Amino acid sequence: MSNEERFVCEQIEILLSYYIHGDINDRIRYFIETHLQKCSTCRIRYEFLKNTIKDMHLAKAKIDALKSKKIIPISLYNDNFKEKMSAYIDNELSNEESLKFKKYAIANPPVKTELENMYKIKNVLNLSYEKTKNNFKEDFSREIMRKSGYKTDLSALFFKIASIFIFISVFLSISFIVLN
Repeated sequence: MSNEERFVCEQIEILLSYYIHGDINDRIRYFIETHLQKCSTCRIRYEFLKNTIKDMHLAKAKIDALKSKKIIPISLYNDNFKEKMSAYIDNELSNEESLKFKKYAIANPPVKTELENMYKIKNVLNLSYEKTKNNFKEDFSREIMRKSGYKTDLSALFFKIASIFIFISVFLSISFIVLN
């Protein structure tokens, strides 16, 4: 490609967005169209730019439609949305974050539905846990200690603790008398 052709391609590249939007006069439009018929590189750039602009307009229209319904796309709110929702349900957010999330959920029906579903799951798990806990009256930690062979004699343990307490009391009393 000669320097002159390269220069023309650079000019066309600069003018392509104006051409796509129709913001040029007829003489320049003819110049661009003639060049696009001859140059495959510029034609590829033109198609790519035209499709990119079209996609951006579609995305903007979708976002505007969502904004008009007061729905903010989850991707625009937060990258780790599921983690934020889980933290909200488990009361792990600060008051400010919790309030922001609550407002967001109320304003967005899909988020509100997802949140309600997660609360239902949490309630089912809690009920299942309570039912299981009530069905087993025995103390699992004591049972595990018994099965492992570890024996606890509560009277001996009480005696050891009481002995330590008495020793500390006597030591402190003697120290107090000696220092005064």
